[in-house]
Amino acid sequence: MPGLQITPSLHYDPAYSCDSNVTFRKKFMPPPDRIKHPTQEHDLEWVTTDDGSRTLWNSAINETYHSGCGAVAESMVVYLLNSGVLARLQSGQSTRLFELGFGTGTAFLLTAAIAEKYATSLEYWAVDTRALPSQILSQLGIESSIEKVVRDNFASSAEYTSRQPLSTEAFCNLSLVTNQLFEGLKHIEASEPTEIDLAIGEFCRLHLIVGDATTLGWSTRYSKLISSFDAIYFDAFSPETSPDLWTAEVMQQMFQLLRPNGLLTSYCVKSVVRKTLQSVGFSVDRRPGPVGGKREVLVATRFDHEA
Repeated sequence: MPGLQITPSLHYDPAYSCDSNVTFRKKFMPPPDRIKHPTQEHDLEWVTTDDGSRTLWNSAINETYHSGCGAVAESMVVYLLNSGVLARLQSGQSTRLFELGFGTGTAFLLTAAIAEKYATSLEYWAVDTRALPSQILSQLGIESSIEKVVRDNFASSAEYTSRQPLSTEAFCNLSLVTNQLFEGLKHIEASEPTEIDLAIGEFCRLHLIVGDATTLGWSTRYSKLISSFDAIYFDAFSPETSPDLWTAEVMQQMFQLLRPNGLLTSYCVKSVVRKTLQSVGFSVDRRPGPVGGKREVLVATRFDHEA
């Protein structure tokens, strides 16, 4: 959930720009003031991003859930592709995945659709302080931008095509998993559960924990998850608005959740974040971001010397 500033400001930070490799003129232009549309939650409004997909703006922290350059493009490239999850599912490898910052569920839905397409088991764990109402999620309609994102990021770009070919057909089950997620949430959201367990399609299981990731007790209550995940989508709000989620303590927990050679991916490539990851044992790399989006995004690998 990179922090796109909605209110115009002359402040420039590459983390908030649609492309950090832009001209001098564009660097000092204020971010676009996107049209905001109300939802049933007083602090949330939806906006349309540059790839045609929608995301939410949180007025309490003045930050969006995704990059303004494309909610779906970011989810596909930063998380599904760079984490190796796309390649795993396409090759039929059962996958266990953890997401910090479930948010609008966009990354989950894209990943679940791929799992259904390739008939591959996906166990998807996620944590967020807030489970958004299904009515709000249904307003976002991610299917409408799939064709444009695939064309721009996986058909026209040699960088992505060489790594993992992809077509819109891969997301043919997106409507199925989306409808099942919304229906599942409708039946339980009135009880305000702290843990949500849903079967999605034939091949996906969603475990959503509603709570504070910094106080969940990974080594006690969730000790069975230690060293069990193939990949982590680290999609917290920015270090500026959620500094408690970018600490060495949290990154150490992420390191412990991963299997040896597991990957953590994130939109944030700030130096302080890279150094924090390295301090707990990760090997950190930067890879190209989505076409039209951030120039570089982050990939961190758990390497165990004894493994």
